Amino acid sequence: AQKGLEYSVWTRFLPEVFADIRLLDPDKRKQLNKGLTQLSGEGIVQLLNDLHSSTVLPKIGAIGELQFEVLT
Repeated sequence: AQKGLEYSVWTRFLPEVFADIRLLDPDKRKQLNKGLTQLSGEGIVQLLNDLHSSTVLPKIGAIGELQFEVLT
């Protein structure tokens, strides 16, 4: 890092593939949200909220299919 430079926000990638998340066991919602937040923070996927949808589960975006495999 260069002296005098400070980064307050990580650069986010531009997703090229997208997926909807479907939860088979509603009792696992808290665990799912925790895992998605962690993976999003690590830059594996991006959580995307559809403002026109009534669903609570986010959509996810990634650079490629490999990120979805990591997510799974």
